[in-house]
Amino acid sequence: MKRVKRVSSCLDYLREGDILVIYKLDRLGRTTKQLIELSQWLEENNIDLHIIDMNVSTKDAMGKMFFTMMSAFSELEANRFCCKVTFKRYTIKLTKTRRFYQ
Repeated sequence: MKRVKRVSSCLDYLREGDILVIYKLDRLGRTTKQLIELSQWLEENNIDLHIIDMNVSTKDAMGKMFFTMMSAFSELEANRFCCKVTFKRYTIKLTKTRRFYQ
């Protein structure tokens, strides 16, 4: 599982029975696959996850199901943001080349 350096050091610090508290889901991973793999790793190591922004905990089945669904939405939101930025850069470049940009 490929992880960001800070997330990796945080996960190395966790022990069985701990609770990992994060503010937003997108701070933990970028893709649904990463988040699901992380969720499985946390479950294997008996570590609960609590997401403050959504008031979700993976202690119970509903929390795990909601985490899975929100993982997919988080990836969708990240992809949409990336497309917006790319489109904005393209339009700026286009307007500069056509001398419409002041």
